[in-house]
Amino acid sequence: MTYAGPLPCGLIAEYMIQRLQRFSGFLKSLTIGHHAWSGASAALLIFSSLFILTAAYNRIFLTGPGLGVFLAVLKQIGYLLLFSTGVLLTVRLIRHLPALFTLILVATLAVLDFHFGRGEWEAQLLMIGGVSAAVAIFGAGIAVLIRGGREATGIQRLVAMSGSFIGAIALLVGGYLFLRAGHDVPEPKNAALLSKADVSEIKLSDPSLPGDLAVLTVTYGSGKDRHRAAYAQETDIITKPVDGSLMVEGWDRNTGWARTQYWGFGPEALPIQGRVWYPDGDGPFPLVLMVHGNHSMEEFSDSGYAYIGKLLASRGIILVSVDQNFLNSSFSSRLDDGRRPWTMELDARGWLLLEHLKVWDTWNNQPDNPFFGRVDMDRIALMGHSRGGEAVAIAAMFNRFTHYPDDASLTFDYQFNIRGVVAIAPVDRYLPAGLWTTVPDVNYLVLHGSHDADVQSFRGSRQFERVSFSGEQYNFKAGLYIYGANHGQFNSVWGRADTSFPGKNLLNLRDIMPGKDQRKIGKVFMSAFLEICLRDKRGYLPLFRDYRAGREWLPETVYLNHFEDTTYEYLATYDEDIDVTTGTYPGTVTSGENLTRWLERRVALKQNDKATNAVYLGWDNESTADTASYTIKIPPDAFTLGNNHNLVFTLADAKEKPDPKHKESEGAPTDPMDLTVEVTDSTGRWSRIPLSRFSLLQPQLVVQVRKADMFSTLKKSEPVYQGFEFPLSDFVESNPNLDIGSLLGVRFVFDRSPRGVVILDNVGFRKRLDNETS
Repeated sequence: MTYAGPLPCGLIAEYMIQRLQRFSGFLKSLTIGHHAWSGASAALLIFSSLFILTAAYNRIFLTGPGLGVFLAVLKQIGYLLLFSTGVLLTVRLIRHLPALFTLILVATLAVLDFHFGRGEWEAQLLMIGGVSAAVAIFGAGIAVLIRGGREATGIQRLVAMSGSFIGAIALLVGGYLFLRAGHDVPEPKNAALLSKADVSEIKLSDPSLPGDLAVLTVTYGSGKDRHRAAYAQETDIITKPVDGSLMVEGWDRNTGWARTQYWGFGPEALPIQGRVWYPDGDGPFPLVLMVHGNHSMEEFSDSGYAYIGKLLASRGIILVSVDQNFLNSSFSSRLDDGRRPWTMELDARGWLLLEHLKVWDTWNNQPDNPFFGRVDMDRIALMGHSRGGEAVAIAAMFNRFTHYPDDASLTFDYQFNIRGVVAIAPVDRYLPAGLWTTVPDVNYLVLHGSHDADVQSFRGSRQFERVSFSGEQYNFKAGLYIYGANHGQFNSVWGRADTSFPGKNLLNLRDIMPGKDQRKIGKVFMSAFLEICLRDKRGYLPLFRDYRAGREWLPETVYLNHFEDTTYEYLATYDEDIDVTTGTYPGTVTSGENLTRWLERRVALKQNDKATNAVYLGWDNESTADTASYTIKIPPDAFTLGNNHNLVFTLADAKEKPDPKHKESEGAPTDPMDLTVEVTDSTGRWSRIPLSRFSLLQPQLVVQVRKADMFSTLKKSEPVYQGFEFPLSDFVESNPNLDIGSLLGVRFVFDRSPRGVVILDNVGFRKRLDNETS
């Protein structure tokens, strides 16, 4: 008979104890055993070793075997051992993990952190921890299945199989994402091409097409280069080294002795070396120096500008690709290690260019030299890429100095007639005496790509702001921002990825334009710029004010132009004070009506800021019936204006909400914007033109440089200035009664787009040149 009454307490307790004992036994059967720990350790050790060896092989494949690669591997292994040993001691105080596993796990984490230690910390934790966990779980499961044999229980074998399967799937999926090129991102709307502007095409020929002259090549160098025959036994002209020890302080730091061993010289004997493309003719021909930036010193960068050298030489210009590879980073050494972070070796790069010019000046006056009388030393230009892009500005500044600003014991005596400077994706770091590089009275061109994964922010726009004109001679400066261009493809050696393995596998390479298209853009703008600077062919000027004037020469993409010349007279640049009701020109008054936002502030970039102020103007026609506007009142008789003048200003999309309480970019307008530009004369007559007659305003170009947002700490876009020009004669055409000689006001009316925030800057007038279209 079954007892149906209440259970005695003793029976209940005995039943619970039995259940707890069974559960304890189950947990014990799941305890990770010796074989699992050994397998996990072996898997992590193999993975870490293969990762280090793959990175080293990738470097060897690019540069060839050498002491630098060997030292880099030893340096990395030493770092990993020190790091993992230190962490091991800490971990062992907290948790009782097997020592060997802990050591190898921490070393693996250090390997991944060494190569991927960038971006949001949560992302790094997820990626580094996830990869390590997947590898360890996979190795543990395989070891239990293979080595555990019959010792493992059925539950243990099931768990091992599941773990190895999950680990394998995670590694396969992660490996696929790591190795694939990336993913496509929707193309942005091209505001300039959506406009109905009638842009006249330039009448001159495509400047990227070869000229009629045959091209000859020579090299010059020390004659003792250990790695390149072109500068050793095959060099055409032997040059003497120069002492750069005052400027290259970091040469002997850390593993700097390996740099001396690799090159065979130290900073006191820097070689003067270059590849020359020159026209077959008597000349004299203008001279251009081109200099690369920071890249692996073993993967020589100077040959990567042959495409522009051949083009310019065929068009009657000598181009020298200057060798400064000995100043570049190595896999085991960086010249900026241990030096003042705001100077690095950038000053040495600029100074060496001037030393090259001294050599060319000497050759041009030596009767027994092949370049005797063939160089026009009155027509010189400098071009540079990346750190070389800042170096050319430094050279132009040093060219006017009598002493080295960081050590006046070094004197300068250059004073060459440098007419133009071209900066390709430059950095902006040199800060002697706490002041930035300034370049007065020189033509300046800066190019930058939206998909630059090295210099991700348009830093050259900062140097652009610091190029100034005195008005004694005609000069201009121009900026070009190119959607789809990256950092490296302006150099044919550097390639599609802006960093080396394994970091390049985090980049989204699918969204980058083909290299030939990027170099085509470079050839068009660099060649046209030099035709103006060195040949006075001002018919190419419209290209730099509006790329659509040469659209037939260019690949299809979004371009943003910014232009200024010595004829500009400004009403408002917003850098003079903090009073929002005043302009730059004395007596200028500004006012706003019905604006949701009106303030002047620094223009922020992805990295740092633009080093200039502007006015931010917001409106929201959806929340009010009153039209917003911003007015700049011109002082009487401030300017002498006529039909040959243009109203000029720059605009950028702020990518902000017009509500001042919610400034986040999410939810901000993303379509090209339009507004109305109005001018008023002294009698009160006015004339209006839509902004879209020149161009709609381009929304910020959103790019995903890396495969996922979590791999970057930077924003995906930044404001880039777009220049606008309206001939005053167009306003007269709209209202024939308008007296442009007595203009008293410029007004921006926000009536053509429902809402938005724009950044307005550099409002003024420009006088058109007589020969700028021929």
